[in-house]
Amino acid sequence: MSVRVFIDGASGTTGLEIRERLQTRGELSLVALDDKRRKDASARADALNDADVVILCLPDAAAREAVTLIVNPNVRVIDPSSAHRVTEDWVFGFPELERKRREELRHAMRVTNPGCYSTGFLSIMRPLVRGGIVPPDWAVTCNAVSGYSGGGRTMISEFEDADASHYSRETFRIYGLDLEHKHIEEMRVHAGLVHRPLFSPSVGRFHRGMLVEVPLQLWSLPGNPSVASVHAALADAFSGEKLIAVAPLSEAAAKTTLDAEELKNTNRTPPLCTTSCGTTALRFLPDRSPEGFNSPMRRWCSIPRPRPSGACDSTLHVPIRWRRSKKVASLSSPSWGRMPISRPIGTRRRARCRLGITSQSKG
Repeated sequence: MSVRVFIDGASGTTGLEIRERLQTRGELSLVALDDKRRKDASARADALNDADVVILCLPDAAAREAVTLIVNPNVRVIDPSSAHRVTEDWVFGFPELERKRREELRHAMRVTNPGCYSTGFLSIMRPLVRGGIVPPDWAVTCNAVSGYSGGGRTMISEFEDADASHYSRETFRIYGLDLEHKHIEEMRVHAGLVHRPLFSPSVGRFHRGMLVEVPLQLWSLPGNPSVASVHAALADAFSGEKLIAVAPLSEAAAKTTLDAEELKNTNRTPPLCTTSCGTTALRFLPDRSPEGFNSPMRRWCSIPRPRPSGACDSTLHVPIRWRRSKKVASLSSPSWGRMPISRPIGTRRRARCRLGITSQSKG
């Protein structure tokens, strides 16, 4: 007997993609409401309670309201929105994040999908906090950039429809200037941090793709952890996982740049490593899918090598390659306070810089 799946919000960007990916699965039977019945509250409530699994591809408020309509105790709910990501009795849907999480998900009646940014952030930060490399009360920052498809139909038309009233010619922009992005609390809670990370998101003029970075200055951390200890913590966290592979340190040689679009629309993970000079960061590179669904991703851990006398700092980037689809939504950008600008004599350059400051943790 097939499993009946009802996608509430199937006409939206996320719902359409989830439906496209599930409709080829023979063991699943997708329940659909036509336009007229979808607006009928009674028909919608019946569909929510008659399904075996409900996927809520809705805005946060609508997702919360939909859950109240489900009175059948046998209905399992998956919520891609951010409505329940730190709600008690909901299981955070990141099976590799904790040792017992996969087993918890097997039996969970309520599952909340992780956000795109938090997926990248947590896959880096959680193993380091759990391994004692980053203290729970450490001041953590996160930078990220994403394609515009994560903003749904409105943002897609903003970048693609030249006739739209809100059409934009911007190539890159930062947002969340109030430092209140909706993914921040789940990043804090599920990483095991005391304070909220300073998170600065951004969006670029490309349809899909994402880069998430967690800058760390290893010299400032307790015990002055080494490159090898950071790598070991990440490798141990994902040891034996079929969908995640941590690249060995020996591969960190050939990569000089990271392309946010490199893995879009694919689960492929070619071996890539990087070396660079002057940066200190943990870097994460996922593919980009709409909010509420999974996408393949890859991470880089870059840590400073010992600095020889008279030489510039060099950084080793360790790729942590994902072979999975992990859900994604919108993007983020640099959250450092200063941006260095080089201007040769006789040239003119302009740049906008932003200093992000948090005066008190809300954690």
